[in-house]
Amino acid sequence: DSAGNIYVSGTLYNGVNGDGYFAKYNSNGKLLNSIIVNGAGNKEDAVKGMELMNGVLYIATVGRGSGLYDEATISAYNASDFSPVWSKNYNSVNGDINLAGMLCDEISADVVLAGVQGNFTKGTSDYLALSYKASDGTQNWAKTISRGGGYNNNATAITVDISGNLLITGKTDLAGAAVDMF
Repeated sequence: DSAGNIYVSGTLYNGVNGDGYFAKYNSNGKLLNSIIVNGAGNKEDAVKGMELMNGVLYIATVGRGSGLYDEATISAYNASDFSPVWSKNYNSVNGDINLAGMLCDEISADVVLAGVQGNFTKGTSDYLALSYKASDGTQNWAKTISRGGGYNNNATAITVDISGNLLITGKTDLAGAAVDMF
């Protein structure tokens, strides 16, 4: 951040499974604060993104939710003391959620994420794009994009252009066929 503090993320084993772990160190390596993020289902959680914008630390984790599938937890914390600002879960009744990354778009003041949403009813997966208001976590929109029946689509990277548009790249494949870029 502007004060030279360093933010790191990883996984902390709790004796049963892993939880998301985030810490803030000063420029000399002294631990200033840390937080453990345990998703809705109290199961294995993987860190998928961390962004700092306007004094707020935004964190995205993915883990088994309270239902049958993995879900995303997107949270905002005050960067000075790690006090919670808001937290939202995103899940699907049709399959697992996974995230490729997260960005804080200073143009729109939104938190944007992209990844994959499994669709077990079709035996495929779709690209997933999400947008939340950075101020209060209100979901702006959620979109899934499919190349068509039988295709597995997997986002691998995201960015935002100068106009605030979300750009997603990844791969798409049809069972038994070659993989294509998206």
